[in-house]
Amino acid sequence: MFTVEHEWDHTKVTVMDETGDHEDMIVSVEDDGVYISQWMELLNDYHTVYVTHNMFLNFKTALDSTEGMFILR
Repeated sequence: MFTVEHEWDHTKVTVMDETGDHEDMIVSVEDDGVYISQWMELLNDYHTVYVTHNMFLNFKTALDSTEGMFILR
């Protein structure tokens, strides 16, 4: 299950764990890159990872790829 929200400066996708075992994953696509966040109870804060748009697109392509090393141009 997921939601998509379009704001004036970013698009926010929230992916929810339907089992309720894991915190939501929040993906914020902004002009400068993509931020992936998830609440961490241990830290009592969000843990966020930044990737470039190209890295995110490579990840999306990798999901449907076979094993190996690839260069996308």
